[in-house]
Amino acid sequence: VDDARKHPGKIKYATTGVGSTSHAAVEEIAARDKAHMIHVPFKGSNEAMTALMGGHVQFASLTSEFVPLVKSGKLRLLATMGEERSPAFPQVPTMKEAGYDFVTDAVYAIVAPAQLPPDLANKLEKAFTRAVRDKQYLKTISRMDLVPVYYNSGNFEKFLKVNWGVINRHLVSTGLIKQAATQPE
Repeated sequence: VDDARKHPGKIKYATTGVGSTSHAAVEEIAARDKAHMIHVPFKGSNEAMTALMGGHVQFASLTSEFVPLVKSGKLRLLATMGEERSPAFPQVPTMKEAGYDFVTDAVYAIVAPAQLPPDLANKLEKAFTRAVRDKQYLKTISRMDLVPVYYNSGNFEKFLKVNWGVINRHLVSTGLIKQAATQPE
């Protein structure tokens, strides 16, 4: 941040796209600290990490794809965006601990068409409820340094609406957008 303030427009950072949570997080930092940085959006995290590893950007804001490179010592993790510190990296502060009003957790979801028959949706939800308690699943999630979280369809809908509001607030407050193109239903 200090370097970005001293050299406005010289620090480039990668994300997985304009308006993504990873983009909003950096813009939150830039807005609060009045640091002008250049956003370089990519189509995915692999492209963003390649740009970082190749020295084309000075840092990247990503979800969990960086973990193997951090563990191998090729990348340095500066902060996480969760409410609490990552169990895999307990020494790394959260953005909130670093003084920024930004908290978000990356959530992976399984979705289906809105027209899915309710009986099939219920059957699938019950199967996923059992699956997220499976020891092998939990072991795999742990190896990936992810924290298992389960939302049933109703709770996930609530989570999305709240999260949409938070991210929208950040995008508007940092000037990335004037207003959202859509509103949560």
